[in-house]
Amino acid sequence: MKGILYSTVAIHRHAQEMARALEENANLRLWHTGWLHAPESSFFAKRLESLAGTHPLLSKSLARRRLAYPSRVPLRMRRAGEMGEILCGKLLKKRLWADRIWEWQEKSLAKEAAQFLKSGKFSAYLGLEHGTLEAIKACKDLDIRTCLVFTSPHHAFRKKWVEDLAREHGIPISDEEDELLRRGVERDQRRDEEMEFADLIRTNSTLVSQTLIAGGANPKRVVSVPLGADIHGIQPLRPRKNGEAIRFIVSGPVSLRKGAYFVLQAWKKLRPKGATLHFYGSIQMEMRDEDKRLMGVTFYGNRPQAEVQEAYRNAHVLIFPTLCDGFGMVVPEAMVAGCAVITTRNAGAADWIEEEKNGWKVEAGSVTAMMEVIQKALDAGLKLEEMRKAAQATAKQNSWGDFRDRFVQTLTEQRFINPPS
Repeated sequence: MKGILYSTVAIHRHAQEMARALEENANLRLWHTGWLHAPESSFFAKRLESLAGTHPLLSKSLARRRLAYPSRVPLRMRRAGEMGEILCGKLLKKRLWADRIWEWQEKSLAKEAAQFLKSGKFSAYLGLEHGTLEAIKACKDLDIRTCLVFTSPHHAFRKKWVEDLAREHGIPISDEEDELLRRGVERDQRRDEEMEFADLIRTNSTLVSQTLIAGGANPKRVVSVPLGADIHGIQPLRPRKNGEAIRFIVSGPVSLRKGAYFVLQAWKKLRPKGATLHFYGSIQMEMRDEDKRLMGVTFYGNRPQAEVQEAYRNAHVLIFPTLCDGFGMVVPEAMVAGCAVITTRNAGAADWIEEEKNGWKVEAGSVTAMMEVIQKALDAGLKLEEMRKAAQATAKQNSWGDFRDRFVQTLTEQRFINPPS
């Protein structure tokens, strides 16, 4: 019986949940991916698991790649490239080298998938943006239906909100960031081709859908299925104590694209009392010394996920000030822990936010707008606790199980897969 070839280098939770949805629906024939870790799957995996206890970097890498559910579908993994990417990016700190390896992985995966498709074993193909072009073209020749998963906004939107805005504000861009932007031009052309050839484009947010359509995608081919939250082990909200300072948290790279500059400038002008601001993530942008020493602001750098989760539990408000993000998984992660959310309208996760109920949506790239919304949170008083409860309730209503149901329903309605038996 023919089924779906699901092909993606990505191994994050979103990628795994799509595979799980297809497997539960009995449509997945082969999962063609990067490096997934299932400890009991092979001698190699067992050996890595035993070594992880004495090698912190290996332990962290395996935790990020661990299979979230017991899959019975055949796996075809490409470990070598991912190991090279880890070596260059994490050990040698050569971000540009790691980026080149990632690009090679994506293109090689698409070419390998194209060969698989010629076997006659597959009735449909699903892959993620940038890693599908050769496979999608092969599907056209073979009359195989294709679904392209797009997780990032169209490049014209990114250019407007990241590159152009940086120049407008005179924000310095590092040589490394400039090189990555230069490499992105060719990659964006590849994404445009994929978008043109795909039969169906499934996005992870309303924002991504809107930007792709504005960028030339056929509206009839674009559907949105927002992502889910991991509510396993969800704990009761930790109420804010009387007189306790409001803890704002920013999670993710401290970078231009993530909007950290605008939060810092807003904080500098407000100088709020009875509040603290905590950044979890590596610093990836030029920063003045005075910004690093702002009163009430602490930078923690990259920390283990368990520590970040505990930081969410101790925080009251997440600020996700991104200039351009297809979704932003930090939003559901923080909401599960009971954080009200301040995010920009340029985040796909803004789909989750109900104004003044579980958070606030703010104009991206505006120091003034960020100052105003931080002040709203400071002035919210007891209402802030109600918003935190509502945020946690929103997460409970949008679990990964709910995502899988919506994902399968959408693909069924679009006739990409057959109705569940």
